[in-house]
Amino acid sequence: MPTEYESYYSDQSDSDLSIDSDLSINSGQTESNTNDDNDEDDLIIDFILEYYCQESTPHFTSTEADILHDRYYYLTERPDRFFHVTGCTVTTFTLLAQRIEELGVIQSRHLTVKDKLLIFLHYIRKGAGYRETREITARSISTISSVFNEVLTVIAGPFFDEEVQQATSSSIIPNEITLNPRWSPYFNDCLGALDGSHFNANIPVSQQAPWRNRSKGISQNVLVVCGFDMRFQYVLAGWEGSAHDCRVLQDAVAREDGFKPPQGRYFLADAGYYCNRFMMTPYRGVRYHLREYRSDNSTAQNA
Repeated sequence: MPTEYESYYSDQSDSDLSIDSDLSINSGQTESNTNDDNDEDDLIIDFILEYYCQESTPHFTSTEADILHDRYYYLTERPDRFFHVTGCTVTTFTLLAQRIEELGVIQSRHLTVKDKLLIFLHYIRKGAGYRETREITARSISTISSVFNEVLTVIAGPFFDEEVQQATSSSIIPNEITLNPRWSPYFNDCLGALDGSHFNANIPVSQQAPWRNRSKGISQNVLVVCGFDMRFQYVLAGWEGSAHDCRVLQDAVAREDGFKPPQGRYFLADAGYYCNRFMMTPYRGVRYHLREYRSDNSTAQNA
């Protein structure tokens, strides 16, 4: 095994994957004898190692692509690696695949719905381009483009409309509040929390200035409203990384089809926002977290 692979796996928490020391990876090799079972196993191992080491992967032939057709089932045996690839658990992935199939994603001759979802999640999870995804999935760029747009159309269309529902004044009090004496009745009118989250963005160098956030990274500022049941109630994406959270919220409220806070109910927010009729924010300069008391060896007390 080359030194770089040994050093890579020595730092990983899931080091139970055993690798023979005499196994080597040749990223330039494109031929394999698929008639021999050992060669098939070596090819799959090479694929997995190349993927997780994020090195350049070989260009697969159509025959080699057939060997990798069941990569989904291989990954399901390793939940930690499956989460690394897709960003979700096996159960969540299976349910999502079933739902998007019901909403219009069609199984093709060579790709199942799970294959299509795996390609889509790899693309957005890793921020990969078509060419990199082609090397990982052994599919043509035209196929990847078609698959990505097919899944995206369903995810951003009927699936989003079905799953992301705004709360109303008549929304029931969440069980997370009513069943906890620490929160009820004090937060009975609270519907959830809202905040901004930064996601990496690929912007041309000449246009990057407004997209640069306070951490010097290139990102977009996404407003997210979430309920206590961990379900999204509203999402607004597209604002530059330099935009303040309050500016993004103002735009969301001003939109005709935007965020509509219900009368008499409110959401929790951090000190980056302002306190108003539909938001409760912390008092500035007041310590709320226990770790803030530990810094000066003082003891927190109940009000």
